[in-house]
Amino acid sequence: MHILNVKINDELHKRFKDACYYDRTIMSELVRAWIEKYVEKVEKKQKK
Repeated sequence: MHILNVKINDELHKRFKDACYYDRTIMSELVRAWIEKYVEKVEKKQKK
């Protein structure tokens, strides 16, 4: 398992944290899902 650090400004962090709280999701799980989706998209392009 690896830890990924991403630099974002304080305002964006607060907005993201609030949105995740409102949506009852965990920030790291959401980021992980976005990464998986992106990697799958790129891998599909590579196979063409």
